[in-house]
Amino acid sequence: MNDTPKLLKIDKIEWLKQIPLFQWIPEEYLVTISEFLHLLIIEAETMVTEKDRMNTKLFMLIDGRCQIGLENEYGILQKGEYWGCFELLTPQPAKYTILCLEKCTLLYLESDDFYRFLQDNEKPLQDVMFYLGETLRRLENEAGVSFEKKIL
Repeated sequence: MNDTPKLLKIDKIEWLKQIPLFQWIPEEYLVTISEFLHLLIIEAETMVTEKDRMNTKLFMLIDGRCQIGLENEYGILQKGEYWGCFELLTPQPAKYTILCLEKCTLLYLESDDFYRFLQDNEKPLQDVMFYLGETLRRLENEAGVSFEKKIL
């Protein structure tokens, strides 16, 4: 008997909607993005990402619990949490190690697939740019600094 979970397209779209980056993108485009999502089942005590190793994926934790580690600090990720937004947009070494504490079900989106999608779809590309601009503006306000060079 096959015990691999199946996720309907509508379920994948709902998972995408939980991530701020995708909340700006109209649902009609999320349908297409959902086709690029891969389902992954990982056994307990298996590393998903390792700090300082290249990562090009956004991960969504569908079921299970993972440990997130940064230096000497650790936390727990649970169902509904995600990581790798920055790595999806700009592939880079992971900032932390993620270890499955129990058997986990994950969805992931590969940056190459997302970039191909954005190349073919101008509206979502504009939405992502708007999201990034709003995020920078919010960070400027919170930090009380400007990311723009002063001319005068």
